[in-house]
Amino acid sequence: MLDLATAPAPESCGDGRQILAVAIAGNRVKLNAKPDVPVDEGVSRLREVLSTRAEKVVWIKGSPGITWGEFMNLVDDVWPDTAILSLLTPPVEALVLERRSCLDTSCAVGGSVPGRRDCAKLAWFHR
Repeated sequence: MLDLATAPAPESCGDGRQILAVAIAGNRVKLNAKPDVPVDEGVSRLREVLSTRAEKVVWIKGSPGITWGEFMNLVDDVWPDTAILSLLTPPVEALVLERRSCLDTSCAVGGSVPGRRDCAKLAWFHR
């Protein structure tokens, strides 16, 4: 499922094991605070990490100067291995930094959460 990221209150950050994939020009990717690597190497590492997780959620953004094609290539490579691929927009990223908050999906994963859409009901949007 393709989703838009949100920035909840800091007290609802969960276990803190979030994965952020940043598309970088030259068909490279940076996963969290690790150095950037070629996309195929990064996607391989991501698959390894996601293979042991119950919630397969990845946040994704593009770095300045990246082409739309490079960004979409990363989306295409990451999407099949995730339950939710959540797009991190600049306004949400700024809010996360300002609040010292965490990222969240815009729909509820694995159950009902008041005020949020149920991801399961959005299955038509899943690949």
